[in-house]
Amino acid sequence: GFSQGAMLAMAVAFTTDRPLAGLVAMSGTVVRRPGWRAGLARRTQHPPMLSHGTADRLLAHDVSESWARELEAAGLDVRWVSFPGGHAIPRPVVAATRTLLRDALR
Repeated sequence: GFSQGAMLAMAVAFTTDRPLAGLVAMSGTVVRRPGWRAGLARRTQHPPMLSHGTADRLLAHDVSESWARELEAAGLDVRWVSFPGGHAIPRPVVAATRTLLRDALR
C-alpha cells in the first residue's frame, strides 16, 4: 500500500490470522490497533518492505524509519528503502517491490 494504503496494509497484516504472501508499505506509518504486537510473530516468514522519502512533507521519514527498526527488533527481516524525495513511489521503490513480489511468489 501507499500512504493511507500502507497504514491499512500494516494494520491488517499485524492483526489478522490469515496467511499473507508479503507486506509492502510505501510512505506510510503504523496504526497501532489492539493486538497488533502479537501479530508480529506471524509475519517473520516473509520480509516486509517499507519505503519513505527523506523530504516527505505529509508523513515524517523518521517515523517510518523508527517503525522499520521496531519491526527488525521484533525479528522481522525488513527491507528498508529510504530515498531522497517526497511523498512518492520512485524507481528504486518499484524495483524493491518487484524483487519482494518475485521472492514471495516463488
